Amino acid sequence: MNTLADRLRHRRKELKLSQEDLGKKIGVSQSSIGNIESGRNRSATFLPQLADALGISALWLAEGKGPMISNNPLGGQSNASLSIDNDEATRILAANQALKAGEISLEEYAEHTNSIALPFYEIKASCGTGELTFEVISHQYFTDKNELNRLGLKPEHTFWCRAAGDSMEPTVKDGDRLLVEQLDGHSLTDILNNRIYLFSWNGELFCKRLIRQMDGSLLVKSDNSENHRDTLITTEQIGQMKLIGRVRQAHTPPTML
Repeated sequence: MNTLADRLRHRRKELKLSQEDLGKKIGVSQSSIGNIESGRNRSATFLPQLADALGISALWLAEGKGPMISNNPLGGQSNASLSIDNDEATRILAANQALKAGEISLEEYAEHTNSIALPFYEIKASCGTGELTFEVISHQYFTDKNELNRLGLKPEHTFWCRAAGDSMEPTVKDGDRLLVEQLDGHSLTDILNNRIYLFSWNGELFCKRLIRQMDGSLLVKSDNSENHRDTLITTEQIGQMKLIGRVRQAHTPPTML
């Protein structure tokens, strides 16, 4: 296991996790994991989170140094606070350490990790019966610039929020973080069929699939069809609907053990 790719693949398979499973644990796409395992990406901003999700040392994962699993039963230092050298991957670990210690600013952290801080709105996009919308930024969420470029997203038109309810399971789970492409100024004719959108209707915010019908109405579809019925928004009701954004990714927060 001479490379980061080899070590990551070995541990992931040892834990019987798919690339998609592992990606969801730390909030990145399957392709982000695949790019590391194929050797196309030899570093990543999320190596500390990756190591934590795999239950291994970040230093071992990044460089193959030291034991794979810490001998300290209490975990010792977190993977974000390891002492590391100038290797590109391990510089990211140093940035996490410096930020936590207050030695660098958020702007400097973003520069070191090739990430950008996007707004995280503490509103819940309902995957159930609907939630009232509240546009309150609770914090900012650092997001990999390469991932945004891959998705063709502009930072000024992208934000995060949280899903609520089970109607979109298994695609979107209750509590998932949603990466949303803001569509202010777009009309309903811009909808791509069978994609997941955030929209408000009658004062409520929803996260559902939208399918345009021949007569101009919209079918609001839930992935969890066994427990949630589809709804039809008629042409007369469409005027009460506002398109907010398209959900581009859904990330399940890692379980804290």
